[in-house]
Formats: sequence, structure tokens, C-alpha cells
Amino acid sequence: MHYIPPRNLEVYNEGFIEGLSIISKDAIVYTDVFVANALITKLNHVKVTGADFNRNDEYLKVYYEKDEKYIKDLFKNKNVGYFIISRQSIEIGLNILNAPHVLNPISIIEYDKMGFLEKHYENEEVYIWKVLK
Repeated sequence: MHYIPPRNLEVYNEGFIEGLSIISKDAIVYTDVFVANALITKLNHVKVTGADFNRNDEYLKVYYEKDEKYIKDLFKNKNVGYFIISRQSIEIGLNILNAPHVLNPISIIEYDKMGFLEKHYENEEVYIWKVLK
């Protein structure tokens, strides 16, 4: 059995918060729940969105299949300015019971090749892409 700690007990290291702090508070960010929680609770960033795990297969298309056309259209429709993935999500998945993480881990290489995403910042804790319009 896996234990997922309550979001209020998560601990963030300095490199993680440092990376997130470069994002403008008026920018809409598409991210995983680990990053979203830090943006909202530690940095008071309220323009955060992400995959709805209870609806459709958005998280599969964004994080596992990396469907470039789908992601580009999704980000355009949501007016996303930045896309962020945490080291935690790369290492252990999206912390949802049905995540296909063991069979197909999250990788960032494909995002670097997408023409509408520009690497904005990275450190050992977080990867940030600017969404080009």
C-alpha cells in the first residue's frame, strides 16, 4: 500500500521554491498537483491549472503520451503561459492510483522538442517551459 501524505504536510526544498519564484504571479501555469500546491500555498500564486483526473484522459495525453497537438490546443484554450513539471512527478508519477507510471515514466525530452514550448528554467527540482503564442 502506498501512503500519500496530505498536501499540507509536503516539504519543499530551497531549489524547488527558488525555481517557482521566477514565475510572474499574473501568468497562468499548467502543472502537476505537487507544484500547484507549492505555488498556491507558499507563493500565493492563484492562476494555476492542470489535468482533471476525473474527466477524460487529459493527464495521459499531457504527461504520458505527450500528444503535441493536443497539448498545444489545450494550452491555447486555457491561455497557459508556463508549463511546469516537478522532479517528484518525474520520479514517482502523478500520485494518482491509476497512473501508468511504472510502465511509462514521465520524461521531459519530448517537451524540449515541442516548437511551442521554450525551456525557461530548470534546476534539480523543477522544469519550466514558457508557452509560446
